[in-house]
Amino acid sequence: EPTLFTEFEQILNILLKNEIRTTIGTNCIRSFDIIKKGLQNNLIEILCSVDAGTSNKYHEIKGQNFHQVVWDNLEQYAQLNNDSVIVKYIFMDENASGTEVLAFINMCRLKQISKISISRDIRKYRGVLSASSENMPEQMFRAMALMMFEAIKNNIEVYFDVNWPVFSDDE
Repeated sequence: EPTLFTEFEQILNILLKNEIRTTIGTNCIRSFDIIKKGLQNNLIEILCSVDAGTSNKYHEIKGQNFHQVVWDNLEQYAQLNNDSVIVKYIFMDENASGTEVLAFINMCRLKQISKISISRDIRKYRGVLSASSENMPEQMFRAMALMMFEAIKNNIEVYFDVNWPVFSDDE
């Protein structure tokens, strides 16, 4: 989490002063005026991995109870520059359900988030089309398909994380 570094705001100030565009991967537990300024000036893009649609699942996955705080901060950021806020959902065994997907899309809609990124738990699922026992379960693919369908239906752009290999290393 880059916002934990004591130099975070100082470094970001230098980037903004020199009009250097940057992407900040953050958990959005805290809101920063410097990030808001960068969003207003179209110099910052936010990528926040929420990974859950409900508070209970967020707490189960993250071990913290900041679900509403995170979504409120994302809403503030999106109001300043909707095109520069991307909410990520890392699919894992714990959150690959229709209930979580629909709740996540509903939160995006309520908070006026227009871009999402879909990924999968790379610690567990390395190859998408691997012949090994590490293949993702059908339930996960169904949940991803549901998310794509619901996102498109709600005019939310869908991106796939860049770490999606078509085959695993051993194929």
